[in-house]
Amino acid sequence: MNRSAFKIQKPVPVSVELYIDYILYTGFPVGFQNEVLVTTEAAKNSQRADLENHIKTAQNSLDEKNKELSKTKTLLEEVLLSVLIYAIKCGNLSTTSHHLYM
Repeated sequence: MNRSAFKIQKPVPVSVELYIDYILYTGFPVGFQNEVLVTTEAAKNSQRADLENHIKTAQNSLDEKNKELSKTKTLLEEVLLSVLIYAIKCGNLSTTSHHLYM
């Protein structure tokens, strides 16, 4: 089998826009050009929808983590307050102490 038959004779453009220009200006049949444009537009729309879905998923995950963080902060504040109240009751901590920062 002749390997040279499988070699690309012209450089292939890298970006979608360059690929479209390449197809439109190299003399491919109009039907093929239209098919490439429709296919390219469909691929762009699919990528856009996929990216939007990823963004929504990431935002939902971030919102859940923020809720967890808020609950944890509230719980920590409650525990610290309980510890301070216990320390004051035990006489281990003065209410006028300069070490109380809230």
